[in-house]
Amino acid sequence: MSKSEFILWLDVETSGALPGCDVLLEVSGIITTMSGEKISNEYSTLIEQPNLSEIITQTDPKIVHMHDSSGLWEDLWNESGMSVNDADESIVMWLENYLNDESIVYLGGNSINLDRDFVKMYLPELFSRLSHRTIDMTSISLAISRNTSIAMYQHNHQHRALPDVRDSIADYTHFLNKIKYFNQED
Repeated sequence: MSKSEFILWLDVETSGALPGCDVLLEVSGIITTMSGEKISNEYSTLIEQPNLSEIITQTDPKIVHMHDSSGLWEDLWNESGMSVNDADESIVMWLENYLNDESIVYLGGNSINLDRDFVKMYLPELFSRLSHRTIDMTSISLAISRNTSIAMYQHNHQHRALPDVRDSIADYTHFLNKIKYFNQED
């Protein structure tokens, strides 16, 4: 019996690019089939940071500005989130609502290695459910757009986890649809 394969499209927002030094601020995900069909509702949570003002003062000014512009800092101040441990448990429970232990779960997104590093550091239960394989739309987009006449998908660049997840899925289906079109011409 073959195992079912799915993609967990995930995005994290962080205080920087170094797990262990920087912290997780927001995580969102959507599960799709390999053909990009959504099979889950959207998962999204803010990660509570009791020392948020200290984190902001230690964050690179470019990232501070980015999170100011996106509204993330404001949401972290004003909305309730969950601890990183609760977020790990919560996202795994959410995942298990849609998939079973036999499912192969690939991690998908844009520049997904950064997200994967933060998942490994801060969301170990989720990390243990993921395949070692990833679907990195940044790499796929660069390879296809540089070597074919297929244009890259134009991202919204909202720098918030859930809109970025939606963008990654749109990017994926954009290329799948173009490839299907070219295959029909042959």
